[in-house]
Amino acid sequence: MAVGLIILFKVNNFWLQLLNAVYLGFVSTQIGLLGHDIGHQQVFRTGWKSTVAGFLVGNLLVGWSWNWWVEKHNGHHGYPNQLVLDPDIVRPLTVFTEEAAHSVRGFGRFMVKYQAYFEFPTYAFAPLTFLILSIHSLFLKKAKHPLIEALLLAAHYLLYAGLLLLRLNIWQAILFMIIHGVFFGLYLGRSSPPTIKGCSFWTKTARWTFSADRCLRPALSRVRSWSTSGMAG
Repeated sequence: MAVGLIILFKVNNFWLQLLNAVYLGFVSTQIGLLGHDIGHQQVFRTGWKSTVAGFLVGNLLVGWSWNWWVEKHNGHHGYPNQLVLDPDIVRPLTVFTEEAAHSVRGFGRFMVKYQAYFEFPTYAFAPLTFLILSIHSLFLKKAKHPLIEALLLAAHYLLYAGLLLLRLNIWQAILFMIIHGVFFGLYLGRSSPPTIKGCSFWTKTARWTFSADRCLRPALSRVRSWSTSGMAG
């Protein structure tokens, strides 16, 4: 991140600044992955240190609610790939079973029909989606420290916009933000789906085992087949 900030303030070529936006998209994801390990209590020995680090990494550096993300991610690990219960596979425009594919109507049906093609581009909207969900969570006061999280979120976006506007005009700054956010989302979106969509999916009443056969590539091929040929008509 320090390298990206140095480039922002030392380089006067706007096209190079757009490449810097791509680079910072990579950096933001790496910081987010560090936050993932902090959330799993893998960095510090004590809980309060993890919480403080989570606020700094999640809210201040990445710009999302730390408490919201931890709750969502814990839900995923509590019910991995269980339909309805796993928050990471509860999506409005993506389905994971044949029954769900045939139950979608309207515009969603079109998206599901071609979800194999739309899946990757939609990751570009992940940062904005996560910000909206973070604000919604804080507004409902679901977080343990909503005021602290809100202040750190505000500090993140004020610093982000302020630093850009110190060096760029408003339209350049907006384009920088869009490119940064898009590459952040695309990289972040590609870091986890291969470990989820390549695995089997389970109903609430399924009998669970921890054997290796839970993770099967045919599950991914089934999702693709519904997208291309199974949704005609």
